[in-house]
Amino acid sequence: MGVVGEMLKRRPWVIVFVFFLGGAVGGLTMLLTAADKSIAPVTGGKQETEAAPAKEEKPTEEVAKDKEAEEEAEVGVGPDQLRLAGVKTFEVTPRSLTREIQAVGRIDYDEKRLAFVSARVAGRIDRLYVNFTGTTVERGQPLLELYSPDLVSAQQEYLLALTTLERISKSPQPEIVEGTRSLVEAARKRLLLWGITDEQIGELKNRREPRIHMTILSPITGTVIEKKALEGKYVAAGEPLYTIADLSSIWMLAEVYEYEMGLVRLDQEVEITTPTYPDRPFKGKISFINPSLEEKTRTVKVRADVPNPDGRLKPGMFVRARLVTPLGRVLAVPTSAILDAGVHKFTYVEKGHSRGHTIFERRAVRIGPEANGYYPVLAGLSPGEKVVTAANFLIDSQVQLEAGAAAGGHGGH
Repeated sequence: MGVVGEMLKRRPWVIVFVFFLGGAVGGLTMLLTAADKSIAPVTGGKQETEAAPAKEEKPTEEVAKDKEAEEEAEVGVGPDQLRLAGVKTFEVTPRSLTREIQAVGRIDYDEKRLAFVSARVAGRIDRLYVNFTGTTVERGQPLLELYSPDLVSAQQEYLLALTTLERISKSPQPEIVEGTRSLVEAARKRLLLWGITDEQIGELKNRREPRIHMTILSPITGTVIEKKALEGKYVAAGEPLYTIADLSSIWMLAEVYEYEMGLVRLDQEVEITTPTYPDRPFKGKISFINPSLEEKTRTVKVRADVPNPDGRLKPGMFVRARLVTPLGRVLAVPTSAILDAGVHKFTYVEKGHSRGHTIFERRAVRIGPEANGYYPVLAGLSPGEKVVTAANFLIDSQVQLEAGAAAGGHGGH
């Protein structure tokens, strides 16, 4: 063995040291080799790096062709696969479509059918004929009796002018007669402005005695929705006494979303339903569309006039409003025939048969908003073509698998 062997026997730790030293030298050699490969030599004071080969990009025309090929991919499906998958088709034909809008509405008073009863002259309420809110009144029905000294004076002035006209009616001076007749007419108009009717003035003319109390009558047939008159209360001229609403026709106020406003128009029929009468729909017509948009809710308020002859619809009730807009006769396919790929919409069209297989073509289409379970077709399909309406996801999966396999095969070359 020699001297080296004798040394290893006496000092075995030398073997371990030699192994560690050899490993360190090998690691350092690998690091230096890697540095040589990554760092190019410096020329002219600048470091030259070796550029990695850039990925070859396809021209725009080739990308468009690949996309078009992907959109118009075809696949053949055997009869057993068709039966097991439950593939169904639908023939593309024109059909009449309608678009429906559902909205929440609220019943309110028709502002054109509200009447406000106020005191024409100052006085004291001595008697109430209608003494609570909710009472139904008829046009011309007495509401209250008001005592007014000013009204008594006005009646006396009218009677005095009338008596004077009768005395001088045969006067030889026509100027005096015409002047007195003008006084009678002025006194009569004053009574009319203070709320005295022609019938009451006729009674005053026949009775020749002023009435102490003025009877205030209801101007319309309706329901008292507000009452401020109290027996014994002194009221000023113009002070409100009653508010009466004619409920034979009411308003339905609804909010329609911004994207649906193109389907709403004036005089459009609206169907109204309420949980109170679930089996009885009410009909109305759009009479007003708010010119401004609610920014927080992105809705527009619309108003419909709804006949309410039996008074079943009460102001304050919540209802459901349904508006139907006919879209005409258009080319349409069921919603199940369309596959949504984000930006693009696709469908599978049956193209025929080859070698016992049914050929389906994936085709991009342009469609309109959904209506009654169908999409109106704007572009991409022709009448008479058949589209897949069931199991089209399975066909699409087969197309994707074949496309992936084809891509892998090309990649291997």
